[in-house]
Amino acid sequence: MIIFVPLKCFWGLKLDRNFLGAQDVTIGDLTINQVTGNQHNVIVKDPVDLSKIKDWLKTPDSSSNFVSAVNKMTEGTGVWLVQNPQYQNWKENHGVMWLQGRAGSGKTFLLTTVVQDLGKDGKLVFYHYFDFRDGPKTTYSGLLSSLLFQIGSLVAEGQMQALYKQSKQSQITDAAKKAFIMNNIPTGIKMYIVLDAFDECQDQNQVAKFIQELQNQASVHIIVSCRYAVQSVTSSEMLLLNDKNVADDIGQHIDRIFDEGKISFLSMKNEIKNVLLEGANGV
Repeated sequence: MIIFVPLKCFWGLKLDRNFLGAQDVTIGDLTINQVTGNQHNVIVKDPVDLSKIKDWLKTPDSSSNFVSAVNKMTEGTGVWLVQNPQYQNWKENHGVMWLQGRAGSGKTFLLTTVVQDLGKDGKLVFYHYFDFRDGPKTTYSGLLSSLLFQIGSLVAEGQMQALYKQSKQSQITDAAKKAFIMNNIPTGIKMYIVLDAFDECQDQNQVAKFIQELQNQASVHIIVSCRYAVQSVTSSEMLLLNDKNVADDIGQHIDRIFDEGKISFLSMKNEIKNVLLEGANGV
């Protein structure tokens, strides 16, 4: 397998100081050929199956949260967010967008809509769902593993293969994971990171610091949902979920239930809908 990568991505490899002048360097299962400047061809001998690397990283699977949310969503809900001027501004300009709303206000569905919107536009998007029901998903280490594996699988597989082979399968540190992520942020391409339910993260100080470091990268756009504001994270955009937007989404979901015949009292549709909306109060 041959991958075209910048030299900076090979942090942690024991390279000779004369590497830049060499035309052909072999390090274990890796053969690195200089092409021009700091660009190199990397030949990985016998690449490892990605599932082994995923297991080695102990990567929590946020795709299960994404799929679960998509399956429960009603078409048309969340459209107001992707049409919101603040959201549009965040898409164009790097920084952090903070989506704040109380429990049950639909933040997970909204950020799932964001992932879909970015994917539809062909953006480079990575996501993580903090989830108190799944311990590893709530940790700083779990977040790093999640982002490392996604970035490695999509835009830096050669570097991730090299990392795995050089580690000789020993346990990887959080510092090494973070370094890999920071060293493999694409240049000249907008990169989007979607983080849901920050309030369910048990390592909030570490994650907040990491978010701050990420947003210093000119190409990185981050959107975070949370029940409350976090002073240690500087956001370029803050969007508070209001009852009207939440009620509109809940109303569309209730309409779908009626349309699918799951509630048969059509003559009382409006009355039932109003009672449910009042009872939900944004939940």
